[in-house]
Amino acid sequence: MRISASLVVAASAVVFLACPPSVSVGGLAASPSSLTVDLGATKTIAVTNNGSPATTATWSTADAAIATVATNGDGTATVRGVAQGLTIVTASLGEREINVPVTVGPAVLTRIELSPGSPSFALGTRLQLRATAVSSDGTKRDVTAETTWRALDVNIVTVAANGEATSVALGAGTISGNYQGRTASVRVVITNATLSALTVSPATVDLITGTTRQLTVTGRFSDGTEQNLTSQVSWTSSAPTVATVDSLGLVRAVTMGTATITAARGGFTATSIVTTTTATLTSIELTPTTLTIARGLTRQLVVNGRYSNGLTQPVTSMTTWASSSASVATLSSAGLLTAVAPGTATITATVGTFSANLALTVSDAEVTSIVITPAAPSLGIGRTLQLVATGSFTDGTTQPVTDDATWSSATPANATISNATGTHGLLTAVALGTSEISATVGAISARVTVTITAAELATITVTPSTLTLGKGLTQQFTATGTYTDSSMQALTDGVLWSSSDGAMLNITDAGLATALGEGDVVVTATSGTVSGVSNVTVGPPELISIAVTPNPATVGATQTLQFIATGMFSDATTGEVDGGVTWSSSDAGVATISPSGLATGVKAGETNITATHGAVQGGAVLTVTRTLTSITVTPAVTTVGIAGTRQFTATGNYSDASTEDLTSQVTWESSAAATASIDGAGLATGHAVGVVTITATLGAESGSALLTVSL
Repeated sequence: MRISASLVVAASAVVFLACPPSVSVGGLAASPSSLTVDLGATKTIAVTNNGSPATTATWSTADAAIATVATNGDGTATVRGVAQGLTIVTASLGEREINVPVTVGPAVLTRIELSPGSPSFALGTRLQLRATAVSSDGTKRDVTAETTWRALDVNIVTVAANGEATSVALGAGTISGNYQGRTASVRVVITNATLSALTVSPATVDLITGTTRQLTVTGRFSDGTEQNLTSQVSWTSSAPTVATVDSLGLVRAVTMGTATITAARGGFTATSIVTTTTATLTSIELTPTTLTIARGLTRQLVVNGRYSNGLTQPVTSMTTWASSSASVATLSSAGLLTAVAPGTATITATVGTFSANLALTVSDAEVTSIVITPAAPSLGIGRTLQLVATGSFTDGTTQPVTDDATWSSATPANATISNATGTHGLLTAVALGTSEISATVGAISARVTVTITAAELATITVTPSTLTLGKGLTQQFTATGTYTDSSMQALTDGVLWSSSDGAMLNITDAGLATALGEGDVVVTATSGTVSGVSNVTVGPPELISIAVTPNPATVGATQTLQFIATGMFSDATTGEVDGGVTWSSSDAGVATISPSGLATGVKAGETNITATHGAVQGGAVLTVTRTLTSITVTPAVTTVGIAGTRQFTATGNYSDASTEDLTSQVTWESSAAATASIDGAGLATGHAVGVVTITATLGAESGSALLTVSL
C-alpha cells in the first residue's frame, strides 16, 4: 500500500490536506517542507530516508508549466520556477512518497551589469556607460537613467547622473552604479591616445522629405582603439534648406536635393552625403513577420517603409509599437522585443496610417548549451572582432543569444568584451597575450580563448578591386589586411587613402570616394610600406530619382493634363531623362495617360501616375473630378387639372457620363405661379387654365419642362 501525504485540487486553488508537509511519511522527510522560488530561479529540496539521504528517490512535479524538478542523484533535487502559481513536487521511494508544496513568485532583480565591462578612453573625451537590470527569469532591461552613478576617483574620472563618464586625468578610476540596492562597478582607464581619424556612418543616406536618420561618428585613436564620438563632434550641413543636422547627429530631410553633413573634432572631419527626395509612404514592412523565441530572450525588430518613388528606407525610429499581450511580450519604443512568458501575441508596428504585424510565439524552452563563433579567435592589437553566441534549447531549436548573453573576459588587460546595447560580444584586442572569453545565459556558459598577436602586415586588399562609378556618386572602399600569421583584419579606418587624380575622384580618410569628373583613376590604401589598389572608371552621371509634376494634381473628367518627368542625376543636376520614361496610371478607369505624359480624366476618383526609367520611378497623385454639364427635367411635357398635382424629377448629367438624381438639390421655379406653383421638392399644383414652364436650377446649369393646366 502506497503511503503518502494527500492533496485536493479544487477549481484553481491548491489545498493541502491530511498530514502536514513537515511531518515525515513512512520514514521519508523533506527539507524544506515547503518551498517558495522566484520565477526563473532555482532552489534545492533534500529528502532523507530514516535520516539518510534518499539517493534513489524519484522526483516529479504536478505541473511542469509552473515548476520543474530534476534529481541531483544525492538525495536532493533542483526546482526551477517556470510560471507564477502553486504546484506539488513529489519524492517517491518504493511505495512511499512525500509531497512538498511549491509556490513560484514573480521574477526578482538578481543583479545589474555595467557596460562596457572594462572601458578605456582617451583623455579629453567622454564615454557613455549603461546599466542593465537582470531578473531571475533572465529578462534584461536598460536602467541607465534610473541608476545612481558614483565615481570613486574623481581626480581621474567623473560620472554624470545619466551615466556619461568624463576623463579628467591620465590613470585608472572606478565607477559604480546602484539600482534598487544592487551595485556593480567597472574600472575605467584614461589613456593619452590622440585622435587620428573620424568616420561617419552611414557614409551615404537617401531620405524622404520629412523623415530623419541618425548618423554616428567613430573616432580612431593613436593606440588603435575606437570610440563613439557622436555627441562630441561639431555637426554642420552644407545645405540646411535641404537637410538639417542637430548636435547629436540626427539628420532631417527638408526639401528635395543633396547636402553634405560634416562632423568635425580637433582638426579632423568626416562626411556623409544625404540625398533627399519627395515621396509619400505607401506601405511598411515589419521584419521578421513570424518569430518563435524562448522566454527571457530579446530581439530587435526592424520596420522599413516603401515610398511612392520606389525608395525603401528604415522607419523603425518613427514606429509606434503595440503588443496584444504584454504578459507574453513587451516592446521598447525602439522596437526591442522582450519575451516575458510562454504564449502567443500579435506585435503591431504602426507608422502614420500604415501598420504591419508579427505573429509571435514565446516558448518555455530553456538553453542547454551555447556555442561561440569563431571558436579560436585571433586578432592584432587594437583590432575588434564581433563574437556570436548561439544557444541550443530544450525544444530542439537553436536561437541567437549574442544580445542576451552576459559576456566577460578573464584577462581584460589583454582583451575586453562589450555588453553594451548594440555591441554585445564585440571583442577588442588590448595587449599581447590571451584571454578566456565567456558568454553566459542563465546557468549555461560557453568559453573561447582569444589570442592577441603582433603579426606583421603582409598585403592589403582593396574592395571593390575594380569599379565603374557615375559622376557625382559615392563609393565606400574597404581595406583588408593579411598578416604574416595568415590572419586577416579589416583595415579601412587604419590606412592612408589616396586618389591618383583628386579632381576626378576625391577620397576621404575613411575610404569614402566621390566621383567628380569622367575618366580613369586609381585608388590606393597604404599602411606603412604595404599598399593595395582599386581601378576606377568614372562615367556619366546616373539617374537616381524622377520627380513628376504637378504633384498632387486635379483634372476634370474628360479633361486633360500634361505631366512632366524631371530626372535628378548623381551629380546633383536635373533635366530630361535620356530615352524618355514610360508612363502608367494605377487605375485606368479613373484616368489614362499617353506615352507623352498627357493624362485624361475618365471618372471621379484618385490614381497614381508613375514615370519609369529602368529601375528608377517617380510618381504623382492625380484626382479626377466630375462637372455638371446639364439638367434633365421629367416629365418634359405633361398636363394637370385645376387643384391637381404633378411630381417633377431633376436628373444631373456629368462630364464623366454619370447621372445623379438632383430633385432635392435644385431650385424649382414656375414661370406663372398664378397658373401653377411648384414647391422645393418638385411637386407642382394647378391653379388656373394655362401653360407654364417649370425650371430646375443648380449652379450655372438648368433644365425645364412644360406643364399645361386644364379644366
